[in-house]
Amino acid sequence: MNTQSLQASETKRWATIALLTLCAIAYLPAWLSFFVKDDIALATSARIGLDTLLSHSWPGGFFRPAAELLFAVQHTLFGLSPLPYHLVSFSAHLATTFFVYRLFDQLPPHRPYAFIAAALFALHPLNTETVSWISGQMSLFSTLCTLAMLYWLRISRPLIALVPFFILGLGFYENFLLVLLLWGMLCLCDDQFRATLRPAPLYALGICSAGYLYWRFWVLNLSGGNYQPALSLKTGLLNIVYYFYLLVGGSAIGGRVIRYRPDQLYDYFFDVFTPLLICNTLLVLAYLWLAHRNAIRPTTHAALPLAWIAIALLPALLLPERPRRLSYLAVPGYALALSHILFYLYTKTRLGLARTGIAFYALLLVATLYLRNDDWQSAGGLERAIPTVVAAHCHNLVFDVPNLLGDALFFNSISTSLWLGSQTARPVSIRAHQEQNQLQPAQDCSYRFIRGTGTIRLTPDAVGSPLFTRGHNWVRTR
Repeated sequence: MNTQSLQASETKRWATIALLTLCAIAYLPAWLSFFVKDDIALATSARIGLDTLLSHSWPGGFFRPAAELLFAVQHTLFGLSPLPYHLVSFSAHLATTFFVYRLFDQLPPHRPYAFIAAALFALHPLNTETVSWISGQMSLFSTLCTLAMLYWLRISRPLIALVPFFILGLGFYENFLLVLLLWGMLCLCDDQFRATLRPAPLYALGICSAGYLYWRFWVLNLSGGNYQPALSLKTGLLNIVYYFYLLVGGSAIGGRVIRYRPDQLYDYFFDVFTPLLICNTLLVLAYLWLAHRNAIRPTTHAALPLAWIAIALLPALLLPERPRRLSYLAVPGYALALSHILFYLYTKTRLGLARTGIAFYALLLVATLYLRNDDWQSAGGLERAIPTVVAAHCHNLVFDVPNLLGDALFFNSISTSLWLGSQTARPVSIRAHQEQNQLQPAQDCSYRFIRGTGTIRLTPDAVGSPLFTRGHNWVRTR
């Protein structure tokens, strides 16, 4: 190996160490977070047993046997100790990052910036809900199987090994079926992928797909679970725009301001137009200006990232709701597109300025991801603290929360009820204030979240106008 190759290998090694360090720092609050959203409900409802896994829906009408088995094993081993769950999620995220790099490094046109794409994927703030929510393991492991299967195809290993990958991935999340479309798209762009189009593996995967669909929709008579398909062009386009907004650096709360409270755009400007969104917009504009100036024509390979994103977001056309963890599969495509832009700008910029710009951009990514993970750590802390402040006579807890927050709220009523019940040894139900017409003081207690205190304050009634706050998932009053 010559000196230049040794230097390149050494540089890549130190870059990998730096990436792992930055990723660990950014996700540190997630490691320390308690359960949020529907984590507890999923973990405690999962069961081990082949007959159970294949004969019922879990959770809420979904058929995800591999995911249920994963949750059941973790709950058996770890109980309600959240740290091991988070470490499993973080390890799976690193493994997915590895396959993102290895897959793009196998594609000659994208090889020069494959590592940049992997780094962007690892640190993209949109991934926080998939990696930081334990319930996100379903889409996390589904995407891991997708990337591993595509990489296995590209390096031409025994194609019979695709069947276990396929069955496992399909058992984690329904959108794993998109791997077939991604495979077809890569076949259009790469000769090595085209060589993998053989009758035997196609028949095998087709039989697996047909068997899954038959078992789920005919034998078990399950449909879409909590997300019922509804074909609507208007809703589908709105969903796609929302996902693109998140991919380029927007926030979930910012999306809600645009959709439901556009009159408050000025008050929450940086929730809508986040620093990362502004930075990415400037990068894209700079790239388009230079490309136009240098008369660069788009190529077939340049369409690969956009095609990847389009395929990954296809379910958004059918789902009236927008589960943001669905977008985890779209992030590799976005990372590939932006890495191409960064690499091009790097080659057209003075070396010192380019390195400073990359350092600034990496810091912005890490800071954004860290703050969003810190929000979930704070939200988990509130969830953990609820049993210590709930009065002994309370059986119905009424939270004053606005519809505006939607699924950005820190609690899921089923999970919170299970957590309270496990700590208080009495059944407790959770309601939002708008669902409660009249309080019953003998059994009902109304609570309000107070910004910045890290505690929950008991109030005799829920009054005022609850609003979300910058960077937090609970509410305050004017």
